[in-house]
Amino acid sequence: MIDVAVHASRPLVSGKANASTVLEASGGHVQCYLLSTVMLQELDTQRFTSVSSQVKRLAPPLPRIPESIFENLEVESSRSRNISTCGWSCCGGILLILISFWTLGWNEATNSPKENSLVYAFHHARNASCDYVEENNNDHLIWLSCPVIASPILAEDTPLEIRATLSEAGLELRGTQLEWWVEMLQWTEVKVCRGSRKSKCIYRYEKAFRHYDVDPSTFHCATKIRSGRSEVAPAERPQLKLAELGRPEVLHGVVRAAPDSVIIGNPRNGYLLSQDLISHISTKAEVQLINSDGAAALLGTPRDLYTDLTLNESSARTYVATPRLGDLRLRVSASRSDFVSVIAKQEAGGRLGPYVIPTIRRSEPIEWLLSGDHADLQSLLHYHSREDSAAFWRLLGIFLMWLGTALLLSPLGEAEPSCMAVLCVACFA
Repeated sequence: MIDVAVHASRPLVSGKANASTVLEASGGHVQCYLLSTVMLQELDTQRFTSVSSQVKRLAPPLPRIPESIFENLEVESSRSRNISTCGWSCCGGILLILISFWTLGWNEATNSPKENSLVYAFHHARNASCDYVEENNNDHLIWLSCPVIASPILAEDTPLEIRATLSEAGLELRGTQLEWWVEMLQWTEVKVCRGSRKSKCIYRYEKAFRHYDVDPSTFHCATKIRSGRSEVAPAERPQLKLAELGRPEVLHGVVRAAPDSVIIGNPRNGYLLSQDLISHISTKAEVQLINSDGAAALLGTPRDLYTDLTLNESSARTYVATPRLGDLRLRVSASRSDFVSVIAKQEAGGRLGPYVIPTIRRSEPIEWLLSGDHADLQSLLHYHSREDSAAFWRLLGIFLMWLGTALLLSPLGEAEPSCMAVLCVACFA
């Protein structure tokens, strides 16, 4: 401001001033104006700087925001996103857990009793003999494979041709069943060796009762027996000139008889089956009716005349049948189903009935019958174990529980939900 005043106080030359002088004077005024403007801006800047520095010295320092706050915000945001997605997984996990509980409960009530009975029978069943009834096995669980000694056949399954012939002979079917006693005889080999070194042996073949299958392939003269040569093992067959046999009829059906009417084992001291065991026997027999003339001629003949020798690849059996129909004779060739395997409770007198397992867990009464001969208990139980599906449903229920627990724990921030699910399922089991 002082420079401007001095510069403006200078006298101007009048009269001789020309255009250049006027321009110089006007240019000086412009420069003075610009210079004054710049100086005013610098003064304002210095004043603002000094004021701001004083404010900074007087005002307290602002706190610094830590970086951990931002990290926590990120964690909270991710957790909130997980919780927001918990809807479907949590609902699915709870639903699977409920289904697993229902599956395990249904399996325990439906399939586990069968499994418990199989396990108990495998560990506690005693092997009984078919030769005689042992009283020490009374009230115990036993298993045995024996031939059927006495078995009924339903009269309603009798072919119409037999009914017609019976009516012609003046006989009527009294009752509902045709009963017969079957004595099962098999070809057996007896070896007799002579001499000091017993180098010369004679093999004799006779029919005898055996409670097991005799395999003729092990015989020394098996080829001759199968060929039916008379010098080794003559096949005693009925003579057609004495007995004219009718057309063979095959009878099928399930035995429905009174208890104790079916006997297995030894003809003199056998086991009596209950009605439930009898209902599992399916019969198949080939019946040939003898006419009245042949029956009259056969009345005084020996019983071997009715003997039929059956030879096949696995066994050689002879069945002798004597029906209880007066003087009428039927020729019956029973099937392999006359060999049965039974697991049941032995009662007094050789009766076989249901065995109730003395345990708290639910189980089925053990009273099982299966056609055919079984050498060991494991092969006999294998048929029943095919119907046992308790292990499959139990594994399915545990898998559903594990999957539901994993889905339920996954949105809650667990690092390894599958491991936690396994731990939870193991604790439940």
